[in-house]
Amino acid sequence: MKFRSVCVGFLLAAGMVQPAAAQSRSAGGEWTGKYVCRQGVTGARLILSADGSRGVFHFYPLPENPRAAEGCYQVTGVFNETSGALAIIPGAWYLKPRNYLPAPFNGTVDARGENFEGRIVGLEGCASV
Repeated sequence: MKFRSVCVGFLLAAGMVQPAAAQSRSAGGEWTGKYVCRQGVTGARLILSADGSRGVFHFYPLPENPRAAEGCYQVTGVFNETSGALAIIPGAWYLKPRNYLPAPFNGTVDARGENFEGRIVGLEGCASV
């Protein structure tokens, strides 16, 4: 898929790192999952620098919702290592689908640094990420 290769290229060019070791709480690395907004369930990939301060958010269609759009944009992350709180602030688009807005979201990285659970904020019709 042409768009997917564009987004993946930006993810690689951004110099992002692999997931942090599970022994410590860290926001850095790659987080993959799903989110739900008006377009339905959509794939999500968040790749953050080792300190969690910068990265790329990539969303894409899934087999259960093949009509969802694909896109990606820069993000700034604010991470509290003690509480595990992570806030993601959207930045410039790399690939912007028509009629889409970038989504800020907040959540928590678990104590082992293995899972992230969050919620999209400020966009009506969106839920968990």
